[in-house]
Amino acid sequence: MCGFWGLNYGGSSWIWMFGFSLLRWALFIGAVVWIVKTITKNSNRSYFSSNKAVDLLHERYVNGEITEEEYLHKKKILND
Repeated sequence: MCGFWGLNYGGSSWIWMFGFSLLRWALFIGAVVWIVKTITKNSNRSYFSSNKAVDLLHERYVNGEITEEEYLHKKKILND
């Protein structure tokens, strides 16, 4: 009895095992890549947004919009 592509289903079980093994490894590697990208994206985002906030705070202080006391207090909060 012939199966798909003329192969016997019973004799081609190694193909299925190999295919599912590849699929399992592809899913595992994909999950690891996704986790690493998510972690690095979040850490980069907080780093850059923090720097942007500190830069904006410094700019407001230089322009005289806030006092030195306010500047130091807010800078301390942002750096924690």
